[in-house]
Amino acid sequence: MLPSHTPLFIGGIEDLSTLPSGSVAGPPVSFSGCVRRLWVNWRSLPLDDQFIIDARNIHDCDGTACGGDVCTNGGSCWITPDNKPVCTCLPQYHGDRCEKTVSCEEFGCEHKGRCITQGKAKSCTCSIGWTGPFCERGVGQGAPHFDGNSYLVFDSHRAVSKREDELSPRTSALYAKLSEDTSISYFYINFSTAQHDGMLLWTSKHEDFMGLGVETGMMKIVWGKSNTDKSELLLPGTSVADGSWHTLTISYHGRAMNFWADHSATHSYPSNSSIQSDGVFYLGGFPDGRRVVEETGGSFHSRFSGCVREIILNDLTSIVDFTKYDGENLGSCDMMYSSP
Repeated sequence: MLPSHTPLFIGGIEDLSTLPSGSVAGPPVSFSGCVRRLWVNWRSLPLDDQFIIDARNIHDCDGTACGGDVCTNGGSCWITPDNKPVCTCLPQYHGDRCEKTVSCEEFGCEHKGRCITQGKAKSCTCSIGWTGPFCERGVGQGAPHFDGNSYLVFDSHRAVSKREDELSPRTSALYAKLSEDTSISYFYINFSTAQHDGMLLWTSKHEDFMGLGVETGMMKIVWGKSNTDKSELLLPGTSVADGSWHTLTISYHGRAMNFWADHSATHSYPSNSSIQSDGVFYLGGFPDGRRVVEETGGSFHSRFSGCVREIILNDLTSIVDFTKYDGENLGSCDMMYSSP
């Protein structure tokens, strides 16, 4: 969902006749049924007085004071003699609704997660494949979700060693060539975001570098030999910060850098050489607390929030399973999107 400063209406609006033409398939009719839980951009919004601004003609679907959303984080609800709900929480949580998390110093982080200081409190940062306050929940394969505090490191050299036993001799030889040849002549990425700024990818070799990201909602590409010899390109067209899937293809051919956004050629830039890389690609951010603005020389200022579904390097087999690589705080983008 795109960022918005206006209220979110559920089930209907005060005057259905004000809905834009074509926003509904037939005559505007309010929703009839039950809504128990609401998540917006991977954040739970309890349907209580804290978030509900106004309502009309709403009734209780649960039938008791112990509704389905009273106790969070696996807490159990029971009714007092005066018909009030009370929550019994799991050891990791506390609060009236089990909404508060015990410090990871006290409970620890599971599955090789690390308990680190973030702001004024300590919390778990989870290794790839795990999520939750204590890294207790597994994350399925598929497009990883970056929450603005995530990163993933794709190392083409390690990819070769991890895949040698799985690949055919021909494909394995192609990956081995990539690990030796750090000249990137072709790159493809399929991503989705609703945030207007963030670093999507960064790779470098000595003073050579290439970065991809979003700036003011537009696709931004930077590359060069040093900070004093840097090219920046903000691809013209519509915003990519719309929550839909988008593609970016970069190709070096005929002494020119060619860029395609959503499969449409948009720009060609003269260049004497292809992009040089050490084979390590940082997606979404950097490990060990390294700041984006410093690592990119000011080209980008924040981490990426969104999803990455596929990348391809030098026309090799596409990478869609990212669980083989290193990263932290990655969720799963299990939503259904329409492909471009």
